Amino acid sequence: MVKISSNPPLTITKEALVMIEQTRIANNHKKTDFLRVKANTPIFGPSITFDMFFDDAPVEGDMAYNEGPLKLLLDADTAYLLVGSQLVRLPSGELKFVHIDTSACFDMADKPIMN
Repeated sequence: MVKISSNPPLTITKEALVMIEQTRIANNHKKTDFLRVKANTPIFGPSITFDMFFDDAPVEGDMAYNEGPLKLLLDADTAYLLVGSQLVRLPSGELKFVHIDTSACFDMADKPIMN
């Protein structure tokens, strides 16, 4: 039995939760199945994509979370990449991860601190 945390690294909007639930039902997945989110780091290029699919079998190293009625499975690398992100449903019906903008933090890290 996998331990499930109630503090996921990301949030999911109500609209996205409804769409995920409709997809689960349409594809005959059990209510007990997890939504696995897996980051795909590219060999070339700056963008990371995420695969999402239903899975009934957590593996060693998985992190399990409750997000409303949904149970999520994330590996440690994916969880780290999604900290502070939000999964939203776009008007087109697609799901998209919206990530926090950390560029200001990086800009400040390059500036010398004067006393």
